[in-house]
Amino acid sequence: IGQREVTISLDIKMHADGRRRDSLFVEFQKAIMLSLDQSDFQGDLFIESTSHKLLSHFKKEGLPARLYFYADNFEKDLLSTIDKGFDGLSISNEKITADQVAEAQKAGLLVMIFGARNEKLNLEVLAKKPDYLQTDDLQHIYNMMYSSDEN
Repeated sequence: IGQREVTISLDIKMHADGRRRDSLFVEFQKAIMLSLDQSDFQGDLFIESTSHKLLSHFKKEGLPARLYFYADNFEKDLLSTIDKGFDGLSISNEKITADQVAEAQKAGLLVMIFGARNEKLNLEVLAKKPDYLQTDDLQHIYNMMYSSDEN
């Protein structure tokens, strides 16, 4: 990767086979650190997970990443994310309002919204003013950013 400014986001699911894999925390951490060291990575690393235990492990061990809890219920998960000292929430567009985004940001959390699969949803998410948008419609975002009304 070299010296380019890059952001990598890892969405780590700890229950792919129906069982939690808490024993893999150390191995995940080692693999991530090895990859960062070998690539001379200089960008931002975001890790989102539904596992408080995994994110807490990474925080305790000092992994150089922004840690996002993958929220399912804003009210409940906002409080636990603040309590655990994570950097932010990752949440579906359908499960958060603009007022809730502002509430989380006021509490010092970053908000990452996913579920924007088209132009309409991109605009809906952007209107909520999250810190980060995960989208499946990159062309629309690119066009919004780089098109000019001047012709």
